[in-house]
Amino acid sequence: MSAAGTFAPADRDLIRVSAGTVASIDMSLVTEKQPVTLELTSDTPIVAGVRQFIGGNKAQQDTTYSSGTLPFTGTSAVSGLPVREATTVNLMVTAVTEDAVVDVTLLPFRAGEEVSTPTKPRRVKIAAGNVQWLAVDPPAGIEWFTAIVTPVEGSGPVLVAHQVREVSKYGDLVTGYPWLPLRDTVTVPVAQEDLGLTIR
Repeated sequence: MSAAGTFAPADRDLIRVSAGTVASIDMSLVTEKQPVTLELTSDTPIVAGVRQFIGGNKAQQDTTYSSGTLPFTGTSAVSGLPVREATTVNLMVTAVTEDAVVDVTLLPFRAGEEVSTPTKPRRVKIAAGNVQWLAVDPPAGIEWFTAIVTPVEGSGPVLVAHQVREVSKYGDLVTGYPWLPLRDTVTVPVAQEDLGLTIR
């Protein structure tokens, strides 16, 4: 899945992996340096991950690793995103099976005892099978921030990931990973007094 829609990668749409083994396949020839989401469908349970190489011929290479994940419809967030010179933060949101609409909110942190105030939600629409690459512009004068992605009511499921990139003359440093839905509902057990218990 890409910003232009969904496609089957030529000569890489079918991979056979023997039981108990690991297979590696180069997808750079079909992604054309564009942000994409890879959807894997298997006849048996699998574990999948992604290794990305960053850099050029005359720059130090950086390597990032990421795990696979599943689409969700609830709120998701990542904290501790940096605000530094020459550093950018981008979000990638994918609408997997249906059109999706999400609100992106930032919760900035400032030093001291000041209470954080969320930014105005930024509403983003993503067509089914498409990927949106979103640059994040945090408020000025903050130490770091939390990014929150909330699918609106009726939205299709989404995949969310982020990338932090620090530009350096020695080669860019890159990190990032897919998000998981927040656990915002807790079941509280019911406790009742039992007069049959002896209290000492």
